[in-house]
Amino acid sequence: MKKLSYTVLILFIVLQSSNAQIIEPRMTLKNEFYSAYGFASLQEIGVGFAEGLASVLSFGTLQTNDHVAGPIIVGYKRNIDMNFTVGLMASYTGIESEWKKTNSNLLLSTNHEDFYTLMTRFDIVYVTNKWVQMYSGLSVGCTNWKSDISYTDTTKGHQFNEFHIAAHVNVFGLRVGNKIGGFFELGFGYNGIINLGITYKF
Repeated sequence: MKKLSYTVLILFIVLQSSNAQIIEPRMTLKNEFYSAYGFASLQEIGVGFAEGLASVLSFGTLQTNDHVAGPIIVGYKRNIDMNFTVGLMASYTGIESEWKKTNSNLLLSTNHEDFYTLMTRFDIVYVTNKWVQMYSGLSVGCTNWKSDISYTDTTKGHQFNEFHIAAHVNVFGLRVGNKIGGFFELGFGYNGIINLGITYKF
């Protein structure tokens, strides 16, 4: 009786495994190109914090108006095995700031900042369905930060060009589609708190 029970149990597990493979086919495409747009990047948050601090120190006599582009992201990654991918990504973020007098709205200066970022990416994929993948990961690299400040009076403008460490933590990512798909990512760092993008696997 025990042998029969064990045999039935083994057959049940094998059949369930076979059905799972039929119903949920595994992802087999190894290479992926993608592009995305990020919202609320660390660059934007940092610039906003510095501007807010400057406004407080001026006792509210100064205000800023920002125009943000990016992060605009492109990248490539490859599956090393079923649950692990590595890749490379590049992004651009541009921030245009206008400093004005609070009471008269008089323009005092403009500051144009560019962030050119390159990072290596590592992801752990914990759902590997052919049509749906869920993943988390970490990206590290460097950013080239360029700033150009100009004033509306006779004050001489100034520029700087610096390199800094760049990083991004992707808490949760969801990709939907087979060869061509879309994805959503939630995290924090140089790619923004939210990323929306399109992707091509081959």
